[in-house]
Amino acid sequence: MQGALDEIRHRFAALSPKEEESVSEGDVVHVKEGEEEWHLRAEAANPVAAKLIGAKVGETVEIDLDLPTGRASEPFLPSSA
Repeated sequence: MQGALDEIRHRFAALSPKEEESVSEGDVVHVKEGEEEWHLRAEAANPVAAKLIGAKVGETVEIDLDLPTGRASEPFLPSSA
């Protein structure tokens, strides 16, 4: 039951500016890479999004990743569908 309620909260929640000073687990963050912009949830399970946790709100964060050998180094971009 709790899982279903959490899913409804995430699905229908309204975004508003954060009043705290830093990004926390579960926060939705506005991301800009070049001319592409999107929203991303800061989650510890995501190696890119995890690097946003603890960043100051409004701060520019540069993310460097070490990828396993043979893995493509293309940046994550959301689909335009």
